[in-house]
Amino acid sequence: MLKLKLVTAFEKIFNSRFRYLLLAWLIIVLFVTVQMGLVGFYKPEMHWPLNYYIFFFIKQLILGIVFIHFYVIPIYDLIKKIKSTTLKILSFFGHGFVFGTLLQFIVSFLNELKINNAITPQFKDRFYNLFFTDLHNSIRTYLILIAILFAYDYFRKNTKSIIAQKNLENEMNKVKLESLHAQLQPHFLFNSLHNIVALIDEDKQKSQQALIYLSDLLRYTVNLQPENLVSIAEEIETIKTYLFIEKARHEEKLNVIWEVQTDIKDLKVPPLIAQPLIENSIKHGFKENRNILTLIISITKEMIKISNNGSPLSFPIDKGNGLNLVEKRLEVHFPNRFEFKIKQDKEWIINTIIFHANV
Repeated sequence: MLKLKLVTAFEKIFNSRFRYLLLAWLIIVLFVTVQMGLVGFYKPEMHWPLNYYIFFFIKQLILGIVFIHFYVIPIYDLIKKIKSTTLKILSFFGHGFVFGTLLQFIVSFLNELKINNAITPQFKDRFYNLFFTDLHNSIRTYLILIAILFAYDYFRKNTKSIIAQKNLENEMNKVKLESLHAQLQPHFLFNSLHNIVALIDEDKQKSQQALIYLSDLLRYTVNLQPENLVSIAEEIETIKTYLFIEKARHEEKLNVIWEVQTDIKDLKVPPLIAQPLIENSIKHGFKENRNILTLIISITKEMIKISNNGSPLSFPIDKGNGLNLVEKRLEVHFPNRFEFKIKQDKEWIINTIIFHANV
């Protein structure tokens, strides 16, 4: 338990912004230590023993940890809460001045103890000398630390804002998809039941089998998660189940041709995205009592295309509820990364969903 508390306390102290400040302080101290060594190299009279450089580095590092944790960060957090901009600026000036003064005093004090093993009458003069000659370096260090704190807070605030916005968008999309899913279910159910009712008087056995397939499809629609994509293999199986219901009614009048590319296993699509296209193609394809309707289902890793040679399109094109649902669901899953087109090409009416790159 004690070990866990110590680990928790350590993690709390060495949080992200503290680590950034400590890294900056470490780099500054390292540069100053190297600078002192270079001065001693070119001016032997100013050369210090190795243990002095080690003492200086360790001393400055410990000072940095203490100052950052107990003075810089706590006072910075207090000043941030001041509402008046003028008072806030003045407080930062005072904060920086006190930082520089305290740092110079402690450095002078530790140097005095190291050199003389006691505080001598000359300590005051040495402190004033260091204060007036080196205060600007301490203030510069302070400004670097405060700049890092400002940058950290700015990016953390922006990151939180972006995450919150993204979470809100995801929630809104989920609600929107659930709403579209709720619209899709009755639309799909009513149309399928209408087909089966029309089949009952013609062939009781086929109508019973069609009801079994319909129950499978309804179970699938109830259990699916509208915010998730499904594999194209799963979508193809769903299409085949739906087509059995249609084939039971239209029999040999409905001719289905599959053109499926072999390398499409990585394609993921919204569930039941192709079913309304097929349903619409069959419904409108037989509008003028055609003897045979050919339906071509073409699937590649970038496209789903449903073509039929049924009744020609009327202009302007009325997409209706089913096709509007397709477009809305695609927009939620692939915003600005898809195309949904319906066109007449000679005797063929072609419904095409094109998935752009990086979907």
